[in-house]
Order: sequence, then C-alpha cells, then structure tokens
Amino acid sequence: MSLNKKITKWKKGLHHHSYLEDGVIEELEDHLRSEIHVLLENGHSEEDAFQKAVLKIGDPSDLAGQEKISRGATNQMLPGLLKSFMRVAGRNFRKNKLTSSINLIGITTAFTALLFIGLFINDELSYEQHHPHIDDIYRLAYTYTDEVGNSEDRAFSSGMWAELLKLRSSAIDTSLRWVQISYGYVSNPVTNKSFYEEGIYWSDPNFFDFLTFKLKYGEKEAQLKDINSIILTESSAQKIFGEENPIGKTLVYNRRSNSINLTVTGVIYDPPSNTQFQPDYIGHLQAVQGIFGEQYRGWVDKNPRPGYLFTYLRIPDPNNVQQVSADIKSIWDELIPDRAESMKPLITPLQDIHFQPAVKWEIDNPIDVKYLYGLMIIGGFVLLIALSNFINLTTALGGKRRKEIGLRKTLGSTKSQLRLQFTLESSMNLLLGFFLAVVLTFVLLPWFNEMVNKRIDFWNVWTTGNFSLITALTLISVLIIIAAIPSLYFTRNISSNMNMSQIFKKEKSNSTGRNGLVILQFAVAIVMVISTVTVYNQLDLINNDGLARNQETVIGVRTSRMGDEVQAQRLKTEINKIAGVESNSLGMHLPRQSDFGRVDTRYRTSLTGDQQHYWNKFDADGGFLDTYDLTLIAGRDFDRNLEPNALIVNEKLVNALGITPQEAIGVSLKEDSINYVFGRSDGMIVGVVKDFAYESVKKEIDPVVICANNEVDGVLSIRLADGDKQAYITKLEEQWNQIYPGRPFEYWFLNKEFDRLYQQERRLGQLIPIFSGLAIVIALLGLFALTVFIAEMRRKEIAIRKVLGSSIVQILN
Repeated sequence: MSLNKKITKWKKGLHHHSYLEDGVIEELEDHLRSEIHVLLENGHSEEDAFQKAVLKIGDPSDLAGQEKISRGATNQMLPGLLKSFMRVAGRNFRKNKLTSSINLIGITTAFTALLFIGLFINDELSYEQHHPHIDDIYRLAYTYTDEVGNSEDRAFSSGMWAELLKLRSSAIDTSLRWVQISYGYVSNPVTNKSFYEEGIYWSDPNFFDFLTFKLKYGEKEAQLKDINSIILTESSAQKIFGEENPIGKTLVYNRRSNSINLTVTGVIYDPPSNTQFQPDYIGHLQAVQGIFGEQYRGWVDKNPRPGYLFTYLRIPDPNNVQQVSADIKSIWDELIPDRAESMKPLITPLQDIHFQPAVKWEIDNPIDVKYLYGLMIIGGFVLLIALSNFINLTTALGGKRRKEIGLRKTLGSTKSQLRLQFTLESSMNLLLGFFLAVVLTFVLLPWFNEMVNKRIDFWNVWTTGNFSLITALTLISVLIIIAAIPSLYFTRNISSNMNMSQIFKKEKSNSTGRNGLVILQFAVAIVMVISTVTVYNQLDLINNDGLARNQETVIGVRTSRMGDEVQAQRLKTEINKIAGVESNSLGMHLPRQSDFGRVDTRYRTSLTGDQQHYWNKFDADGGFLDTYDLTLIAGRDFDRNLEPNALIVNEKLVNALGITPQEAIGVSLKEDSINYVFGRSDGMIVGVVKDFAYESVKKEIDPVVICANNEVDGVLSIRLADGDKQAYITKLEEQWNQIYPGRPFEYWFLNKEFDRLYQQERRLGQLIPIFSGLAIVIALLGLFALTVFIAEMRRKEIAIRKVLGSSIVQILN
C-alpha cells in the first residue's frame, strides 16, 4: 500500500471520533505528514516513517482529556523546525487560497506604490546632490523693484559681475557663467540633415569643474578648451550621427543668416532628471560672439547691466555670503548707478533653487514641498490599508487556527515555537510581496518615467544614497507589525495546562477590532477619493480654461531665426490654401510663462495723466482671435492688412482704466519703457477681448496689450480642422520644405506648452488618482475577502435559512 493510501486510511479512522471536527482532522493530517517528512529526510523508509509518526501522535481517542504530551521543545533542531514551519505555511496558503492571495496582492500592491512614491520623492529631494562641492555653490541673481514698489526676483546676471567679484572679493573661490541661446538649428554637413534645437548651453570652460556629467566619449580635460568645441548628450549624438562615435566630427549651428562650425570633443550621458541643468549641447561661451555678429561683440564680458547669463559662485564659507552681497552691491553702485537703487543681490544655494518659488527667467521647474508631503501621506495611507487588510483577514481565521494551535500545543510544541511559526508565515507573505513589488517596479519603471517625465535609474538609486536604507527600515518596521500581531493574537490564550476539550470549545468571535479596521480603511479611502476629485477639478480647470480649450487643435511652428519675415508671410499665405487649416496667426509664444517676451511694459494714457501702468504685451497679426477662439466683446479684430498702431486689450486692462469696453475703443496708449528695443507699441485700442488665461491659470489674469505687427516673426500658430490631423501636418511640412529648404520642420501641439506650464500639477494629477485608486482597490478587495470568509463561516446558517424558504436575495441582504 502506498504512503498516501496509508495516510488516507488513517484519516478515515479519525472520523469515528465524534468530537473531532473536519478542521481538527485536517490539522492532525498536516501534523502527521510533517512528522513523516522529517523522518524520511533522516533516512527512514516510508513504512517506518509512517509507523513512527502515528505512534508519536498517539491515539486520538485519548486527546480529549490529556494534557500536553510533552512539556518541552521537540527533538527537532532549529533548521528542521524552520523547514517544517515553512511547509505548514505553504499548506495553510493553499487551504485559504482566497484570503492568502488577497493578502499577497494587497501587500504587493502597497509595496509597489510605496516604491514608486519613494523613487519619485527621492529623485526630487536629491536635486543637484550629485554635483561636487554642492554645499559651496550659489547662484548670483538679483531682485528688481520698479517705480511703484513692485518687486520680482530675476535669475539673470551680467557676465562682468563674476569676473569683478573674483578680483575684489576674497570670499569667492571661482565662478561659472553660461547662457542658453537656442532657437536655431544644427546640421550635419555630411548628411545635410538639420534639427531644430532649444537646449544649447554656452558655458565657461570650467563647466565640468562645477557640475557633474558623466562622459561617454572624450576626456574631461579636453572639454571646452577650444572656442569652437561642442559637447553633445547621448541622445543628441545619436540623433545627428547615429550610433557612431562622433568625436572629432563637425556640426554647424545656424541662427538666421549666421552660422558657426563646431567640433565635437565629448559626449555625455543624458542628464539625470534630478538636476535643473538639462543641456542637449554645451558650447564655449565665447563662441556666441560669432552667432550675433560684430555689433554685439563684448556683451558677454563688458556689459555691467543684467544680461541673459546665469552666474554661479563657489563660496567655501557660508558666513561670507553677506560679504559677497555687499561686494556686488558696491560694484553696481560704481558701474550702473542709475539701476543700482532698484536692485538687491539675490544669492541662492544651488541645492535650494528647486524648492523655492519660481524666479523670473528660471531654468528650473521648482516643486512645492507640500506636494511631496502629500505623496508621503498617500503612501502611508496605502500601506495602512494593506496592513489593515492583512491583520483583518489573518485574525478572521482565528477559529480555524485555534484548533491547529491547540493540537500542536498538545502534540509537543512550545508557545515560543508556535509564535515563531506564525511569525514565519507572516514574514513569508510579506517578503514574497516585497519581492514581487520590486520586480513590478523594475518592469513598470520605464512607463512611470515617461508618465512623470523623469529618468530614474532603479539600480543606481538602490545602490547609492539612503533609498535602500530607508526601504529596509520600512520593511523591518512593517515586518514587526505584520508578524507580531497575528502571532500574539493566536497564542494569547494558550496556557501550559490546556486540554483538548478546552481547545475544541468554540471561542466567542470578537469582531469589534476587525470592524474598527474596516471603518478606518474606508475613512482613509473616502479622504483619498475627495483628494482625487479635488485634483481632477483643478486639472479640468487647467485643461479646459482659456487657451487650453484649443490644445488638441492648435499647433505651433517656429519660424523665428529660420529665415526672414518675407518667408514667414509667404508660409502664412500658402498654408491657408491647405484643406484642414482653418486659420493661422504669426505672433509671439503662447501660452507664455513670465520669462517669455515683453512683460511688465510701462504705458501711459491721457485718461490717467502721468500715472504709470505696467502691462504685459505681445505681438500678433490678423487671425489671432480666430486661431485661439477668443471672444471679442467690443470693437473689432485687426484688419487683415494689419493697420499700424492698432491695439487689442483685455477686460482686465479696461477695468484698470475705470471705463467700459465700449468706452475703451479709440483710447490711445503710449509705451514708455526699455522695450523700445523690441519695437514700440504705441497705438489706439480697436478691440476688447474677454479675459483669457494667456499665462498660467495659477496666476490672476493681468492686463495685456496685443499689438498689431505685420513684421512679427516668432511662432506660427495654426488651427486645424477636425479630421486626420497627421495628414494635414504632412501637407504643412511639404509647404515648409518649399519655402524653407534645408530648414528643420518642427511642430508641437498646444498641449505641449501646457505640459511645460503645469508640469508639476500634471505629474501629481496623474500620480494621486493612481495611488488613491490602488488604496481603494486594496480596501475593497479586503472587504470582499472578509465577506466571503464570513459567509463561509455561516454556511450552516445559510443552509438552514434556505431550507426554511429564504430566497437568495433575502440571504444576501
């Protein structure tokens, strides 16, 4: 007779004992199989192992009145004991597949969510931490205060300031200057392929002494030593030169009619996402002289007024920052006395820039630390719900496990061994869930990176910094909670002199704790639902207010610096003939950030005498209102021939003047500001449009002046009809290639601009619903499993009710 048949026959004999319920018999069988397995491993035959295991368990008819068979530890050594416990844990998992699987899914989901939240927060909190001397690096900028007392922080500086500071201030170790001058295109003279580029940095040669970027090709000492050298990122190099090593190859940078030849001396790996510095190319700062021509020569080093450069200082002693501020103020007083009174030094630690309110002309996209705290709270909620599920479902098995505990106690297990068994079972589930979460995180990380626009390297994060330590401490803390509570719960009433009659006596169920945990779970879930709805409403405002209504129908094509105004006007005329183009407008960049174009322009009007008004302005031509679907509430649109000096203003400007929209028609505005250099915008109001969010909806809508300009050459906005938009774009590209031969055709839908404006909001608008949804799903799974378990425990009651005539609906109720 086979071993399994012997066990089955032995098990049938147990059914003759009326006090042995099915659950008890199953536990006895488990114990018998464990004993047999140990004996087989020790070299006994199947027959011998079976007989000895049966003898060790004894006669079940004696169990009801007997005390413990053994009052000490079993004769198994710890490794064998652990192996036995793990086998029992596996059998318990199989016996309670539903609750065990839901526990595992909940823990895996919670850990996966926590890992992603942790990776995101770690990436944000580690901003700039990989650079050498990070504690010594500061950005030199200034705060500007206008005539009426309005102040704003500005990130730009003059190229002279750092050079003079190094001569006059002993507190300065060294400095780094760079400028981002893009909006041109680079071309490969061998293949004649050209690419429009924005992320071109022109830097002092000591760029790599200040900042850490890992080189893929080239030697660090050779970078930016020559004025015509250029460094590429890995992505840019692949785009232009393919897979070959581009060191020593030539590319041409073109901007309007000017061009310079540059030699590739290095290729860096794409910058990590936890730095504000995101160049696609890095060139020599002095090379920009060749871009602008002789008339601008010297503006980098010899202009003391704030320019377009970023300046970083290395100040080894933080106590000297105030002295540096005083030194730069004295330089301003000496060189630009007419501006010095309106300027205040702004010296900011590099590592703090990402967490401070945005500064005008900032290259970084700062984050509000409150968002990170919010994600931490969500992660805690997800873990809390998963732990509540685990404890609820585990302790709900108390009735079944009590019999198992009693039998093992009677058959020789000590209280500490029983606790060890339950601790191991819980730990196995936890560690398996964590392992699966790590695998899921690794697999889903590319999708997550794309969603939040980051370049997180899981293994790099895991092996550097404190992420792995924090994760390990979290895992240990959860392990203690998740392992200790069930083991203490199941063994709390086990005493050394229990007999089987006490063990098999049904314990009164105490569901108060479980109900409390369920209530807690759903209270947390409701809070997360409310938070998700709030975030959704905010995103709905962002995505559907003002210009955002057009984000799927309006595309932008940059014409600036690709040719001249004649070509731009010709392109406008020709694309109007393309089916699918409803309207177009050549104007400035929209939607705009505070660093785009002609902001805070000073105006005067006879209506308010000598009062100065600071209003935003931008240029546009006929077709602007139609292209962006703006509502005219008084007056008219620009004439298609763009009569000179015509202005359109918004409601906010009219309100600032204290007149009605109808009264504003015909009012003259006179510009009185430095923006003359961009083209004077004096003129007469011909139309008033309903207020629209031309900047971020987070800002109050400011007065704006839209100036008619038939020579504007910036961005061509094109409104497409419904239909096959890709087919329309193909026709646009064909027309572009005829008018701008050899120039790259680059287009983007308006939603790309909103991604730029609301990057953090959209990131969180994706993350919060996902993680909140996971928490709610975990809570619902736990409730479902608990309900099924309770229904299973009440099978007899359900059967009786069914026999007595209750319908299924009544039983479900």
